[in-house]
Amino acid sequence: GRMVIGFGGDYADKRKLVALCLGLQAAGLMLLAGAGSVPLLAIFVMLFGTGFGGPIPLRTAIQAELFGLTSLGSIQGMVTLATTLGGLFGPIVAGGLVDVTGNYQAAFLVCAAITGFGIPLILAVPRP
Repeated sequence: GRMVIGFGGDYADKRKLVALCLGLQAAGLMLLAGAGSVPLLAIFVMLFGTGFGGPIPLRTAIQAELFGLTSLGSIQGMVTLATTLGGLFGPIVAGGLVDVTGNYQAAFLVCAAITGFGIPLILAVPRP
């Protein structure tokens, strides 16, 4: 995902590519919520893996285009803080949902919804 989508960012709107990747992640998580077979898990891996890796080179490029290179370190620090907080609290919330429901389906669907919420947000970012 990083190589193909990162390369595509040189030729296409990076925001739309990130939105596509978020859609792939959300679709993969929804599939995972109902997956009951190995082939469905394999499709999840392809969708989610591509969607998860794809935005990594694009995010930094978008930040540099919008705010310049002199601000990139500070912005990366704030983004890293936000993702760290998500990494801290996400598993706690997901685990709570598993404890309440007895399975992972609701946790995966909530993750899919939160990921899908990012699509209009990235598309709302102004072009540099």
